[in-house]
Parts: sequence; structure tokens; C-alpha cells
Amino acid sequence: MIIFIYGDDGVRLKAKLLQLTTQFTTKLDTTGLNLTSFIIGQDRADYPDVLQAVMSSPFLSEKRLVVVHNLIDGLKKDDAILWSEGLAKTPSSTILVLVDNLDSAKVEKHELFKRLKDGAEVHTYSEVKRTGAALYAWLVDEAKKQGGQLSLSIATDLATRVGSDAWQLQNELAKLVAYANGQSITTAMLDLLVQSSSESNIFAFVDAISQRDAKNALRLLATERAAGSVDFYLLTMLARQIRILLQIRVLLADEPGAAADISKRLSLHPFVAGKATGQAKRFTLLQLLNLHQLLVKLDQDAKTGALDAGLAVDRLVAEMLAI
Repeated sequence: MIIFIYGDDGVRLKAKLLQLTTQFTTKLDTTGLNLTSFIIGQDRADYPDVLQAVMSSPFLSEKRLVVVHNLIDGLKKDDAILWSEGLAKTPSSTILVLVDNLDSAKVEKHELFKRLKDGAEVHTYSEVKRTGAALYAWLVDEAKKQGGQLSLSIATDLATRVGSDAWQLQNELAKLVAYANGQSITTAMLDLLVQSSSESNIFAFVDAISQRDAKNALRLLATERAAGSVDFYLLTMLARQIRILLQIRVLLADEPGAAADISKRLSLHPFVAGKATGQAKRFTLLQLLNLHQLLVKLDQDAKTGALDAGLAVDRLVAEMLAI
């Protein structure tokens, strides 16, 4: 039997693997002598090592479990045929689990996966990152499992601040549950304990600029740089925000009543859409068009080396504050 567990949600991958190994050790191998694990690229395990483990007979048990991490991620395309031909001969006495914390589409396009997936005893589990309503519902459920109380609105706010990375969300949620000590988690607790993601910090930075709050804007810029954000990244994030503001301003100019529909029209989170709409209204359409034109020039100059990226960011910020 071959089992593929793959996807970009590391938490769900770990949970699925734990489920499989727990079932194996409790039902089929209480001695623990028939479980072998390899990490490709770390253990320096090669084809003969893995194949030997796969082909070996169980010891005092009906089955043996072989877990191989990062095989597809670390496997060269030229070696896929060799591996697929060998692993296709996995005996019925071996349960082979291939685990890759990798984008599902990339795994499913890989030659090894395509050659093995249609086998009679092959099972696949794709663990894709949750987004939107599924992510918020998972946070509410996860809080309950940890003994906490989290409303859907607070869960939405938490995901907006942190992003969709399940590991980081779990860590932040554990802090909040411990701090709440049985009480409902509140926005005030999020403000106190949860450090916003870099994207959210950039959003706050642009918010300060839109309010012409130079002191706060420059403080936030300094904070981002101190946290290790490189200027090319800052320029990219600023460009994204300016383009969002420009799109909103164009929509509002064409359809004054479009504000309530911006989230859907631009595929933005409702919280982000609401904030960005408020920011966009503090600029005229002409101002945003001029900023976008300047942005294109600064971005090109920075990428060609005609201008230092840090100076490009500083000039863009200065222009935005001066409007």
C-alpha cells in the first residue's frame, strides 16, 4: 500500500501523519519495531536505503510502516522513473507513506506521483491551506479544542492580522486561549497579544499616510525595516496597496454606490476592502494616478539599478505624505 499525504497546510499534514502512525502502532505494531522514517535531504537517505526498508519483511507483525518525507520535493525529474518503478513493487506487507509539504498542484504534476497514483493500493490525501469561511470556522473549532471561546468575527479578525499560515495561527491562538483563561477572546486581547503580519503592518502604514500622519507613518516604516523587511519588498507591498486604492477610486468614480460591493468586485477580504475604501476616499483619482505613474518609474529605476531601492521607498512615501 502506498499513501501520499501532501499539500501546503503543514498542520494538517502533521495531523494526518500522526493519525496514521498512531493507528499503526496501536493496532498493528505495539512493539514499535516496524516503523521506519526517512527525511530526504536531511538523512541523506538514497534510493537503496529506502527501497531496502520498503521491501523488508515485518518483524513479529503482519505489517511494517515506512514514512518518507520530502521525496517529491527533493527528487530530480530524471530519477522519478527509477523511484517509481521501485516503489511500484511495494509488497502488501508494507505501508509506504510519502509526505510532502508542497503545493498540491506541484505534487500532482510530478512524474513520480503520476506514475504511482493509479495503482490498486494507492491512496492520496491533499491537505490544502484553508481560506475564507473554512479558515475562520477552523479557528473557532480549534479554540474549542484548546478550551477557549472564539467568536466567528474575532476569528476573522485574527486571520486578517496573521494571515493563513496554520502554524502561526495555532501559536497565536494558544497564547490567546491561555491569556483569556476561560473567558471569550476579545479584540482587546488581539491588540495586546497578536503581532500583525508584515502585510497588515504595511496596511497600517498606508493608513497613516492616507491620514497625512507623517510621524506615525515614518515610525511604522522604521519598524518594518528594523524587523528585517528589505526595501524591494516594501516597494512591492506599497505598490500593491496603491493599485488597490486606485482600483477602488476608479470604481467609486464610475459608480458612487459601488462601495458596498467592492469586496466582491476586487476579490478582497471584507475587512481589507472596508479599510482600503476609507483610505481611497482620502485621495483624489488624479492624485492616485500620479502616484501610480511615479511608482512605475521608481520600481523600474530600482530594478535596473538606476536608483537605490531604499531611496525609491523614501521618495514614494514623501510624495504620498506631501499630497
